[in-house]
Amino acid sequence: TVPASTTTVVTNIVLSNVTGAAATATISFDGVVLIPTVSIPANTVATWDIRQPIAATKVITGLSGTASAIACHIAGAEQT
Repeated sequence: TVPASTTTVVTNIVLSNVTGAAATATISFDGVVLIPTVSIPANTVATWDIRQPIAATKVITGLSGTASAIACHIAGAEQT
């Protein structure tokens, strides 16, 4: 969740499949799907370079089709 009185600009998303089988992942920003259900091959990293502002109190959510299969790192900058 983006802190109050802040805008966050997401610049990178990294999804890593840490299992030996393909797994799916979905990333949404405040309920709007940004990365639709994508299949990430076993033991592989997928990256997205973006410039997406997110307003205060908005939420980033992620979903994996297989429990504990996807590790996620999201980077960006906060502006107050």
